[in-house]
Amino acid sequence: MWEIYAYQNADSLFGVFNAAAAIHASGDYLSAVAAVAFCGFVAALIAYAFAPEKLQGWKWLGTVVLVFSVLIVPKVTVGIVD
Repeated sequence: MWEIYAYQNADSLFGVFNAAAAIHASGDYLSAVAAVAFCGFVAALIAYAFAPEKLQGWKWLGTVVLVFSVLIVPKVTVGIVD
């Protein structure tokens, strides 16, 4: 469990973390992420088809996988200390 020390307004911080957890846990959020990833993959594929020497599609795919695995997938319990 991670502890976050709040020097003021711990209730607002609690609400912000609960809102973020609710958004990330909903099925609509996962559907939106999947739709954005698919549209981006298609756009990167088309860009790669017109300019294969730039390899922008592979960089985009690597960036999406890295950001998703580092920022969105890890789930931890957070305790707020006032």
